[in-house]
Amino acid sequence: MRKFPYIVYKVNATTFLTKSIHFRPLEAEPEKTGITLCCAFSPFDENGRLRDDARTIVRRIALSERVTSGMNVCVVFGPEECEYFEPDGTPVLSSRPPKLGRNLLELGPAISNDEPYEKPSDGETALNLTTALSKEKKELVH
Repeated sequence: MRKFPYIVYKVNATTFLTKSIHFRPLEAEPEKTGITLCCAFSPFDENGRLRDDARTIVRRIALSERVTSGMNVCVVFGPEECEYFEPDGTPVLSSRPPKLGRNLLELGPAISNDEPYEKPSDGETALNLTTALSKEKKELVH
């Protein structure tokens, strides 16, 4: 089962990556991967749905990531609930989140369909977040 919310970045036509969003109490240590938000309140309601104020924070982070990286991003709140961001920053609600994407920071190297896979040698990674974020910016995520 996929943990929500998370952000999907489109690196190029066949390569997507994700960044998890973790919620922790104020005094807790941050996660080693993804984005950690320290909260004085539970970000989830009694039904397990992300509260509106927490969603607003996640949207702002996703928009900031879009502006910073230059890539289109999608914030995924659930299996059929997401928001894509237009070039001007306008969120577009959708029930169709990207089905591609792999958390490179948690799962290790990923490959795209247009590049042959070669196992990295010892001490080398196939693709890291910094490299991925610098590739082919400003493409539309669908």
